[in-house]
Amino acid sequence: MGRNPAIDLIRGLSILAVILGHLYIHLPFVNQWPQWLVDILFFGGYYGVRVFFVVSGFLIAQSIMHKWGGLPHVNLKRFYWMRFARIVPCLIALIIILSVLDLFKVPGFILVGATLHQAILAALTFRMNNLVAELNGHIVGAWFVLWSLSVEEVFYLIFPLLCLIFRKQCWLIGVLCIFIVIGPFARVFGTNEGWQDYSYLSCMDGIAFGVLAALFVAKNPNLKSRGFVLSGLCLFVLIFCLRHVTYLLGLTKIGLNVTVLELGIALMLIACSQNTLRLRGTRFLQWYGWNSYEVYLTHMLVITVGAVIFKEVGFLLPLYALMIVVSGLLGYVLAKYYSEPLNNWIRHVRN
Repeated sequence: MGRNPAIDLIRGLSILAVILGHLYIHLPFVNQWPQWLVDILFFGGYYGVRVFFVVSGFLIAQSIMHKWGGLPHVNLKRFYWMRFARIVPCLIALIIILSVLDLFKVPGFILVGATLHQAILAALTFRMNNLVAELNGHIVGAWFVLWSLSVEEVFYLIFPLLCLIFRKQCWLIGVLCIFIVIGPFARVFGTNEGWQDYSYLSCMDGIAFGVLAALFVAKNPNLKSRGFVLSGLCLFVLIFCLRHVTYLLGLTKIGLNVTVLELGIALMLIACSQNTLRLRGTRFLQWYGWNSYEVYLTHMLVITVGAVIFKEVGFLLPLYALMIVVSGLLGYVLAKYYSEPLNNWIRHVRN
C-alpha cells in the first residue's frame, strides 16, 4: 500500500517514548526538572506500547482489505504466512542472541526468576506476557519487550477467524466493541498488578480500536481530517501529558485512561489516512517509524550494554542521545540486511 509518513511519525514518537522510558529505568539521573516534564519524557513507554497496538490493528485491517477486498474475504493460510514472515525471523534471532548471552552469564542479560527454557518457551508460544505478569514485570529487559508481541500475535491468530465467522460487518464490529468494553475491566480487576497491565484482554482493546478506525476509513474515504486530528490530539494530550488531571477525573482508577488514549490515536489514524498532513522537520522520527519493529525488539540490547558500561557516568543526557541514535541504527541495519530480505524471501517461497 506504500508508506504513510504521518503513521510512521506516530510510530516513531511511540518507539522514542519506549526507549526514553527504559533509559531512565536503567540509567536514572538526578535532575531538578518539574515532575510533569519528567513524566512526559521518561514515563510514557507504557502509553507508547498502547499506541503501537492501535496502529498495528489499523494497518493489519487496511492490509487485509487492500489485498482481498474486505475482511470477510481474508485468506487464512496467506494471512498467517505473511505474519510468520514478518514476525518470526527477528523473533528467532533475538531469542538466539539472548540465550547465548544468558548461557555465557553476560552481565545484564542473566535471567532471574525464570529459567532459560521457560523464557524461550514463553516467547515462542506468545505467552511472554503471562511470564512477565507472574514475575510482576521483574524479568531481564531484553526479554521483557516480547510481552507486547505475545498480545498482538494472539489477537492476529483469532482475528481472521472472526472475520470469516462474522461475515456481516455489523457483527464483527460488535465483537470488536466487546474487546473495547472488556479492556478497562481487565486493567482494574486483574489477578495482580502485572496481569492488569500485560494480560491479553487488557491490551486487545487497542488493536480493536485500530481495526474499527480502518473500517471507518474504508466506509468514508473522502472525509475531512481536521476535526479528527484536533479531537484525537486533545484526547492524547489529556492522557499522555496531563496525567494529574486524568487522575483527578477518575479515569486512571477505572482503567479508562488507556481507553481514552486509544480512542485519540484511532481518531488521529483516521485523519492520517488522507495523507494530507504537513510534517516538516519530522524525517528523523519517521525513520524511526519505518524500523519501529526492529528497534523495539533490539533497543534493550543497546540500553543494557550502556547501563553496564556507563553506570558510573554522572551526566547522562548526551549518553541518552547516543543510545537513541545507536538503537535506531541497529534497528535499521537489522531491517535492511536481515528481516526485510527474509520477509520478502519467505513470502516469495509461498507464492
